[in-house]
Amino acid sequence: MTFASNGSMLEQASYTWVSTDNLWQGLYKMKYFYDNIASIGKKSKNAISLYPNPAKNTLYINNIQNANVTVFDLSGKLLINLQNTDSQIDISSLSEGIYIINVTTNQGTSVTKFVKE
Repeated sequence: MTFASNGSMLEQASYTWVSTDNLWQGLYKMKYFYDNIASIGKKSKNAISLYPNPAKNTLYINNIQNANVTVFDLSGKLLINLQNTDSQIDISSLSEGIYIINVTTNQGTSVTKFVKE
């Protein structure tokens, strides 16, 4: 188990399997990224609202002040790390794709996904 620069845990595992009739085999690699997520399916009081989503160059976050914002690609690579920022995030340097954004304020941490067009 390893840790990202923001303290989030990253875990990578590899699995290999072979069919019982030996006609095929496969190798499956996964990288897990998880942070202090308490539950899934319930909207947290710390939940953030992003817009527009999908976004082209700028992503806006509702109701944050002095937040620490980190953006990761789906492999867990840290791409953006902003300290004490407000609601406007420049994402123009990102390639098109799906990203994970982690927003930490004095009220807690919220993690969600967004799409860059």
